[in-house]
Amino acid sequence: MKHFNRYFNNTGLTLIELLASITLLSIVIIIFLSIFSQSMIWSSKVEDRLTAVNLAERVLNEVRTDFVPTQPIPLNGKNYYFEIDYPIGDVNDLEESLGLTRVHVKICNELPCSKVESEIYGYIEQED
Repeated sequence: MKHFNRYFNNTGLTLIELLASITLLSIVIIIFLSIFSQSMIWSSKVEDRLTAVNLAERVLNEVRTDFVPTQPIPLNGKNYYFEIDYPIGDVNDLEESLGLTRVHVKICNELPCSKVESEIYGYIEQED
């Protein structure tokens, strides 16, 4: 009977046991909160990068159709700016014979483009 009473006594938890359990629970909660906050920040950065890539493709397609959009381009609550470069000096013979011009589109959050969010290269047909 003594052996049975040792496991089923009514004394409850001691203060040290209670503090240890609260400490362990707090550590686990803090670890999970830091993981979730970092994943939210990372997700936001990936979304911005994907938006910039899609916007660069859109600007390149608009340049191909002789339409240049106005700046800034508001998208997802942010303003995006673009720079369009036509590298003229280093045109090779194949590009010239096919009637193509190289285009370099850069997307950034501010002008001048010090930090490029995305960039894309393409060709447009030269007008005769």
